[in-house]
Amino acid sequence: MDKNIMAGELDNLYEKFSAHTLPRWEDLPEIDLYMDQVIALMRKYLSIFEEEGEKMLTPAMVNNYVKMGAVPPPVKKKYSKAHIAHLLIICFLKQILPISMICEIIRTYLGVYSESEMLNAFSSEYEQILRAAAASSKKEAARILEMQEDAAYIRS
Repeated sequence: MDKNIMAGELDNLYEKFSAHTLPRWEDLPEIDLYMDQVIALMRKYLSIFEEEGEKMLTPAMVNNYVKMGAVPPPVKKKYSKAHIAHLLIICFLKQILPISMICEIIRTYLGVYSESEMLNAFSSEYEQILRAAAASSKKEAARILEMQEDAAYIRS
């Protein structure tokens, strides 16, 4: 791949991840939502990480999380801010941790924080980690591109 194209793509990814914010409690809908509305809302929040053709959350997944105790049961088939907060945390962490561990993390948070404080603290911490990872990746990518350039020069 051409160095300039690769550098441009890496810059785009860096900008995308360093500018991404997670919703805070105040950003969540005030009214309770039905399952299809929750899925649509979560798709919006998770779009930065979704691969084409891959769904990070489906109704079956939500039902399983409820059965596992990771998400409280819906009330009259409706999901509140608390449900959405749990789902956000699960969806962002399930890529790197097993659900059982995520459940424990949520229980630990709720032992100290309210639902709103839990989401806001998680969102802040996650954004800091995402920005640090984006910056580190950008530096590493620049180093690799420089090494490729040096190797091409040596071969010529």
